[in-house]
Amino acid sequence: TACPLDCVEKGEAYDVEYRVKLPQGETRWIRATGKTYYNAQDQPIRFDGTTQDVSRQKVAEAELRTQAGRQKLLWDAAAVLLTAADPDTMKRTLYGKVIKYLGVDAYFNFMVDEANACLHLVSSVGMPEEALQSFKKLSFGEAVCGTVAIRKEAIVADHIQSSSDPIVQLIKGFG
Repeated sequence: TACPLDCVEKGEAYDVEYRVKLPQGETRWIRATGKTYYNAQDQPIRFDGTTQDVSRQKVAEAELRTQAGRQKLLWDAAAVLLTAADPDTMKRTLYGKVIKYLGVDAYFNFMVDEANACLHLVSSVGMPEEALQSFKKLSFGEAVCGTVAIRKEAIVADHIQSSSDPIVQLIKGFG
């Protein structure tokens, strides 16, 4: 790829891709290629080039990158599942590999403590240790995890910072 001036002054090939926004608001990818032709005195006499819409190619390339990333994640996850010495190590390692695909900041793994009728924090990633002290144990019905334990069904909590739902207030407090 060369700049237009280099194409003329240095005889380098011109090959660039760029985005354009159409009047309807749609964005398209364009590939422009060209070459400068010179006379016997080495002066530029013409520049021939082409432009083509490569939007479909760009979409396909992005899809291939996504698929390749997912395949790598699958292979990495399989390796963790086959080699992890204990469940906590497995969860921590898997979380580290899938975090960017999930779009989350932290995970918590609570186990039911039947004897004390509460949930006990077994492992977590993404929170400072001092912050974890406030919820090493949760009562049934407390916060999101305690509520899940009572309802025995998944809860999706989104837009936490703007939520007034009492079950997300503990998490909300961590920003």
